[in-house]
Amino acid sequence: MSIFNKIKNSTPVANTTNNAGWSAIKQSAKLEAISLVLTSFVRDKFYTSAQDDLTRLKSLADKVEPEFLAKLAVFARTKFGMRSITHALAGYLAPHLSGKPYAKSFYDKIVHRVDDMQEILAVIQSTSKKCVPNAVRKGFKSAFERFDAYQLAKYRTENKAIKLVDIVNLIHPKHNKSLEKLIKGELKNEQTWEAKLSAAGNSNNATAKEEAWSEQILNKKLGYLALIKNLRNIEAQLQGAWAQILTGSLINQLTDVTSIAKSLVMPFQIKTAYDIVTNRDLKVALSQAMELSVRNVPRFPGKTAIFLDRSGSMNGVIGIASLFAAVLAKSNNATIINFGSSANYHNYNPASILADIQQPLNSADLGGTNFDVSFNLLNEPVDRIIILSDMQAWEGRNLPTAAFKNYRSRTGANPYIYSFDLCGSGTMQFPEDKVFTLAGFHGDILQIMWMLEQDKDALIREIESITL
Repeated sequence: MSIFNKIKNSTPVANTTNNAGWSAIKQSAKLEAISLVLTSFVRDKFYTSAQDDLTRLKSLADKVEPEFLAKLAVFARTKFGMRSITHALAGYLAPHLSGKPYAKSFYDKIVHRVDDMQEILAVIQSTSKKCVPNAVRKGFKSAFERFDAYQLAKYRTENKAIKLVDIVNLIHPKHNKSLEKLIKGELKNEQTWEAKLSAAGNSNNATAKEEAWSEQILNKKLGYLALIKNLRNIEAQLQGAWAQILTGSLINQLTDVTSIAKSLVMPFQIKTAYDIVTNRDLKVALSQAMELSVRNVPRFPGKTAIFLDRSGSMNGVIGIASLFAAVLAKSNNATIINFGSSANYHNYNPASILADIQQPLNSADLGGTNFDVSFNLLNEPVDRIIILSDMQAWEGRNLPTAAFKNYRSRTGANPYIYSFDLCGSGTMQFPEDKVFTLAGFHGDILQIMWMLEQDKDALIREIESITL
């Protein structure tokens, strides 16, 4: 979800440099770990590589108390859906959790999906020549025995270096018929829609896959999230005699108000499907679905301003940042200010579809990063300012403390500031009271922002309240 950081010093002083080489404030090791884990998908960014993230994470595992990191890993995996970075953290923690009473429980709870075990084991084996710790074995055994035959069959991973049967040989779970079939290579589940589609895909019958998808769609067997996740594959079947019927059914399901509300789907998730489908009718339906899903976005009281960093270093994250800005603008009638070396207001029609609001924002072409210019431009008092940036300020060289102070003096405002570190860099630019340093994008993060204004300690308590 996100992290909370409150600095009590009235006159903050820069004590480090950011990745761009200019003044910044270093987060504590704990806050840096949270920011990194909740923003890293273990992929290259403008200033850092995926390997840089893993190196930082391994270093942080030596600095931060293991229990907190274990809770953070479970929090990120189960609440935020973070996979690769939590696999790495769980693997790096193995030697630090030796003898800890909660270690077994941690390695049980961190397994959210069957193949989490294989991924974590791969990390452990790549970083240590010692035997796999008993806590890992016992935790995996407990997790393994939670899964049913379908889940085990789905994640056999027979084409990977570490197969599910390797986990069985490591942990020796209770014997049952499913386990016996798994060991013999006979475990299959042919009753689920995934299994039927897989079987159809392997069939020599040219129409088998079309018929399998058609059955799932026309009988409405896919949940809303599964529907949008598989929409590109479904689109490939929209041909011939089935095309009109399937398209009509899809449009009805994609724009169903009840399904959208029940699924709590966010516009970001629907936009992913919108970007990959090519069928015009489906794009229109997904545009309508995005508009409907805005109803799932919390409304904040008072006035909101969004500062969107469109400097050159934002190239890797400008897509999600611009969409987030558009969603917040449409749902909360927020003011948008673009900034880089200079700043300007983005005027938009709140009645427009999200894609039209986002499109003019979806480029990182405003030069360097100068936070002062946004505060200097904002000419009205607001209740909160949401800053979407990679925190790599370098123009002006100094922290934006004076510009922020001047804004408050000019307008009489004392806003909350939600400062999103989009790359988990471990540095900050806004160490003021009522400032929340956030990391990551998820549907829950908007609800959490609302919670923070009611209870400033809510997020830290949520992470630390996890029972291992």
